[in-house]
Amino acid sequence: MIDIRLAREHPDLFRRALARKGAAADFDELLGIDVLWRDLTTEVDELRRKTRPRGKPTEEERAALVVLSQELRRAESELEDLDPSAARKLLIALPNPPDDSAPDGYSDEGRFGAAQSGQAGRVPVHPRDHVS
Repeated sequence: MIDIRLAREHPDLFRRALARKGAAADFDELLGIDVLWRDLTTEVDELRRKTRPRGKPTEEERAALVVLSQELRRAESELEDLDPSAARKLLIALPNPPDDSAPDGYSDEGRFGAAQSGQAGRVPVHPRDHVS
């Protein structure tokens, strides 16, 4: 699975590697959901902080608190509407970035195997007895 923190720090590297596997669009969608979730979470946290006044609020501060609490409800609603499983599903479905030496694509075409020597399945002419 891709480390989302590393993907945030180096999105172009991941996008280029995943494009070789045909998954660049899914990666971009994942980053879009992640950015939206982080922005909404930051906004909700900031609004919650602002709605807790220190001491007794004045009339002007109460009016501002009403507006802030409406904004907070809107932001919390948007955050709840954001499907948390969508990012998780995309993250699980994305393939790991391939090594630079790996061939492109999902199919077996163009792939190479380990070097083989000799003939497979050949038994020696005189097999040794297990007793001797």
